[in-house]
Amino acid sequence: LYMHICLPNELDAIIWKYNKDGNFTIKSCYFHAMETLIDNTTFRVSGSLNSIRDLNLFQKMKIFLWRISRESLPARQRLSTKGVQCPITCASCGNCPETYHHAFVGCCNVETVWEKASLWHIINLVRDKVDDMKNLIFHILKTRSPTQVEKFVAILWVL
Repeated sequence: LYMHICLPNELDAIIWKYNKDGNFTIKSCYFHAMETLIDNTTFRVSGSLNSIRDLNLFQKMKIFLWRISRESLPARQRLSTKGVQCPITCASCGNCPETYHHAFVGCCNVETVWEKASLWHIINLVRDKVDDMKNLIFHILKTRSPTQVEKFVAILWVL
């Protein structure tokens, strides 16, 4: 057996194994705690958030997509579940509850916007196959060209 023995003139060093450079940071401690100490399954989002980060878009548009995927935009139906007193029907059509899916791809008034942008055929193929807006977004990010994705996000942004 061979075992390395520290020589008396070698100094010991403190190494934080949860950071690639070996230094302790609050950020690395937070990520370690979130991954190992806390049950974080309820915070996870299906789809790769890295695919949003890597888009060639303005940062505010990426944050907007991230907020849709995390369901943190103030849609009326979501606000009512949080105790905010407001009507839950869509402000545009007044017919259906205003969910993310309805507001961005389900409302009859936004359908015409997607048609004029020549993206309705893409959205219509996907919108009934996915159960929510974040899955629709990740499906489009994964399956469409960068030009179509940029156009899709720009239209979402202005809706």
